[in-house]
Amino acid sequence: MRASDSWTPWPRWWADRGPWDPCIDLLQQEVEFFAHRDPPAVGENQYLTDHGVPHLRRVLDLGAALISRELVGSVTAGETETLYAAALVHDIGLYTAPAGMNVEQLRAGHAALSAAWVVRNAERCRLGVDFARIVAEIVGAHQRTSDLANVQAAAHVSEPAWGDLRPRFLTALLRIADAADICRGRAPIAVYRHHEVAIPPASARHWRANELVDRTSIDLKYRQIVLHLSHDTDPHDPLLRSFYLALRSEFDAFEVDWMRWNQAVDLAIVFKHRGRYIVPGALYAGMLEERERDREP
Repeated sequence: MRASDSWTPWPRWWADRGPWDPCIDLLQQEVEFFAHRDPPAVGENQYLTDHGVPHLRRVLDLGAALISRELVGSVTAGETETLYAAALVHDIGLYTAPAGMNVEQLRAGHAALSAAWVVRNAERCRLGVDFARIVAEIVGAHQRTSDLANVQAAAHVSEPAWGDLRPRFLTALLRIADAADICRGRAPIAVYRHHEVAIPPASARHWRANELVDRTSIDLKYRQIVLHLSHDTDPHDPLLRSFYLALRSEFDAFEVDWMRWNQAVDLAIVFKHRGRYIVPGALYAGMLEERERDREP
C-alpha cells in the first residue's frame, strides 16, 4: 500500500468513523497514488479529459448531495459508504490498464477495468468478499453504455453487518454524479491545444463544450442540478445541448417513477448565467420555434 506521511482522509459523508473507514482509507491512498496526474497520461498521445483527483473529488461532492437526506428519504450507512467507495475507484482502470491499450480502447473499457481492479485487490484493501463484489458491480456499470437493468436491484452484505443494499440505485447515483461533473477544469485548454490535431472531432467538441461551464452544483432547496455557465458563454451555444442531453439521458434510463420508488426526488437540470436561471428545455423549444418561423414563406 502506498502510504504517505502527508496523507489525510478526504472529507467523508458521515460523522463518525465506521468499521469500513480503514478500508476506504486504503482505497483513497491507492487512488491518490495512481490518479495524481491531471489529466491521466498513460501514453504520449493521451488526451482524455480529467479523470484524476480533481474529478474524483468533484464526483464525491456531487455524490454527497445526491445521497443526502434532502434528496433521498431513506438511506443506510452501508449504502452511503458503498457509494463513496465506488466513487473513489470508478476510474482507476484508466491508470491500471494493461500496456498497449490505445485511447479508444481505454475509454470504452475503463469501467470494466476498474471493476476488475476492485476484485483483484479486495484482500489487499481489506474489502470483504460481498462488499468487493457489490462495489465492482457498481463501478463496472457506471458508463452510460451499460444497462442499469443488469445491475442487481437488491443485495445483502454480511460483513460488516450492513444488511441490505440497493446496488442499482447506487449505480444510478454514481452515474449522475459522474455525468454532472461538467466544467472547464475537466478539459484544460492548454492540454487541448497540445493535442488539438490528434483529437477526434467528437472529442474536440466535448473539450470545447467543457470550456463553456465554470462548475456544476446541486441545489438541495430547489432540487435541481445547476450548470453554472461562464460569463462570456452564449446559452444558445449548441455545444451546451450535448451536455444537457447526456445528463438528461441518465434520468431517462430509469423506469417511470423509479427514483420515487427508491424514495429519491426527480431533479431538474438548469443553467445559471449571469445570475439568471435558464430552463434548457424551454430554451431549446424556443430555438426550435424560431427556426420553424424562419422556414415559413
